[in-house]
Amino acid sequence: MRSLASSFVCGALATIAAVACTPGAATAPSNGSASASGAVVVAVSLIKYGQATSSFGAVGGYSPAVIVVARGTPVQFRNDDTFAHTASGLGSAAFPQTNPLGTAAQSLHGSDVSQPDWSTGNLGAGALSAPLNTSQPGTYFFGCFYHYPTMRGVIVVR
Repeated sequence: MRSLASSFVCGALATIAAVACTPGAATAPSNGSASASGAVVVAVSLIKYGQATSSFGAVGGYSPAVIVVARGTPVQFRNDDTFAHTASGLGSAAFPQTNPLGTAAQSLHGSDVSQPDWSTGNLGAGALSAPLNTSQPGTYFFGCFYHYPTMRGVIVVR
């Protein structure tokens, strides 16, 4: 019986390892504090980072709320609050007045800010998102599924 249980556990671990290493698979948000090499880390907090005026309109909830990075610089988001947030691409050239984000924003998807529907998925307290690529120059608007329009920001890739 012990041998059967050991075989089952080993088989399950091998399956998990194979799925976790699938090329091109989305990386789950991390609860650790280590950021990707060279990444710009954006702090996320509804409480700490209030609204500010920018050339793009009102921004807030992210620090910095307007990020300018060189093409190829990874961007990650770290939740500094005790409740969930997202950072989710709005797929627009300006901030919509009402929340355009659907429930899909609660799940991790996309790996590049140039993809109009990227999202960190739900970031729990202290969580660090998977790194997002910045492969295409442009201006990318994002917001929090739960707290839009209070929480919104801009990534400018040069």
